[in-house]
Amino acid sequence: MDKEIYNSIFQEEIHDLIALKRALGFSYESEAGSLRRIDTFLCENNLSEKRISKELCDLWCRKRTYETVTNQASRISVMRVFCKYLNDIGIPAYIPPKRITRKRSRYDAHIYTDEELQSFFDAVDKSQSVPDSCPYRADVMPVFFRILYTSGMRISELRLVRIRDINLEEGYITSFTYRQMQGIKRKYPCPFIR
Repeated sequence: MDKEIYNSIFQEEIHDLIALKRALGFSYESEAGSLRRIDTFLCENNLSEKRISKELCDLWCRKRTYETVTNQASRISVMRVFCKYLNDIGIPAYIPPKRITRKRSRYDAHIYTDEELQSFFDAVDKSQSVPDSCPYRADVMPVFFRILYTSGMRISELRLVRIRDINLEEGYITSFTYRQMQGIKRKYPCPFIR
């Protein structure tokens, strides 16, 4: 059962979509959070009719100044799934097309020098919280980036880690990925948490 509380005119449809995906075997945890953000967006835009217009969808799909193209594409993808679901149950909704974000250029890895790493972690340690949207940023970011640096975890895996996934006694973090349905989990050693 989904424990999230939704407030928009589509609250019932959001709950039903999550229940459907979970019944199909998907964990749908991060997507539930994305749907909560869509729900908030719909409330902020005073949606009073069960219909998602192209204009409203385009407003949602617009790139935010603080996000990467990958994050934008992920945000749009959840909206696309939601709009397809609405159409399937008879509610008119514009479906954002695929590939509306620009394609990423090939990434070449950069090996940081000791000085660059020190400078990076100094900046992370000085990060400030943003009370409205990220009240714990100053506490979380230094730990988050040090775990990424020492463990080799993927950002998406670490982002979904829960407290119960951290074994302080043995010094590792268990990561459940989208492959969790197939019984695949990874254990990442984190020597600094022992």
